[in-house]
Amino acid sequence: MKKSFVVLVMLSLLVLPVLAQTSFGLKGALSDYSWTGDGWGDVQDYYEFMYGAEVDNEFSFGFSIGGFIEHKVSSTLAIQPELLFTLASMQYGDGDDWIRETWKMLEIPVYLKGLFPLDQGSFYIMGGPDLFYLLGDIEIDTSDNNSSSDDDYDNNLLFGFVISAGYEFQNGAFLGLKFSRVLTEYYDDTDLFIHGIGIEGGMKL
Repeated sequence: MKKSFVVLVMLSLLVLPVLAQTSFGLKGALSDYSWTGDGWGDVQDYYEFMYGAEVDNEFSFGFSIGGFIEHKVSSTLAIQPELLFTLASMQYGDGDDWIRETWKMLEIPVYLKGLFPLDQGSFYIMGGPDLFYLLGDIEIDTSDNNSSSDDDYDNNLLFGFVISAGYEFQNGAFLGLKFSRVLTEYYDDTDLFIHGIGIEGGMKL
């Protein structure tokens, strides 16, 4: 399944430019990542039981940067594969006491994109599957200045989905909102996942 998805992405990069009007571009995003799933409730229960502390997700910046190919199949429909470097930072804690995990990932989303003319540009909405490849160790930092790393996770190839909506200007610049959700556990049988919401922007070249 994983190999089939990667092959599909590679074929889309090679074949679709022949079949459709193609444009290239650069994009970036700033996102807030956090934990979700039933496993996150177990983490909260553990800290409540052991330390009497109510731990919550805290705001923590992450970012993505990379490029994309937009394959127009009609005036209002496109397929848009992307290749991004993503840094996801998840922080949780109780007031001044916190733990932060930082992940470095190669991210490959493949969007189905709808374009709707509006004024001099277009409103867009798009969504599709998302592939994440975890690069190296997970870095762990704490509020008492302790640092460590974790390379003992079970899965470094993760699957999820992503949706985005925004406005594309006549000159090719665009600005929008993005939501991503990982559906694969990086530790087996934990029911602990990450998701992110943020602002994206970029330019067709």
